[in-house]
Amino acid sequence: LIPGATTVPGRPDQLITVFVTGLGDTDPPVAPGEIPQGIARTTGGLRITVGGREVAADRITYAGVTPFNPGLFQINFFLPADSAEGDQPV
Repeated sequence: LIPGATTVPGRPDQLITVFVTGLGDTDPPVAPGEIPQGIARTTGGLRITVGGREVAADRITYAGVTPFNPGLFQINFFLPADSAEGDQPV
C-alpha cells in the first residue's frame, strides 16, 4: 500500500487491475522506452497469488503493456470467489 493513499480492499469476484514493471516480452513486440499505442500481451507465463492462493489462469483477463505508458504493465484479473476480506498480499 502507498503511505497516505486512500484505498479500498477488493471484494471476492471483483475485477481489479495491478500495475507492475518488468513482465518481459510482448506480442506485438514493444521496445524498451517505446510508447505503446495499444495493447500488447505478455508472451511468458504468469502466475498471480492473492493472500497466498493462486488465481486461476482463466480469471486473468489481460497481462501486458499499459497503452501510452512506456515501461508500465498491467494485470487485470478477477479476485477468487473465496478471497479473504481485507487487504491481501498480491
